[in-house]
Amino acid sequence: MSLQDDFEHTIKEISKELGISQEKCRQVLLMAIKKLKKSRHLNEWTDIKDTAKEIHNANNL
Repeated sequence: MSLQDDFEHTIKEISKELGISQEKCRQVLLMAIKKLKKSRHLNEWTDIKDTAKEIHNANNL
C-alpha cells in the first residue's frame, strides 16, 4: 500500500502516521477497496487490487 510518496507502506506504518489503530486502518482500507470495486476506474488501480487480494487471503486464514 502506498501514501503520497509512492513507496510501499504497511498498515502498521500508515496507522502510526495517521494516529489511528491498525484495526481502524484496516477497516478504512477495506471500505475504500469495496468502493473502488464498484468504480469504473478500478482497472487503473492494480496495486489496490493486489492489496485487496492480500487482505482477503489474510482474513480467510
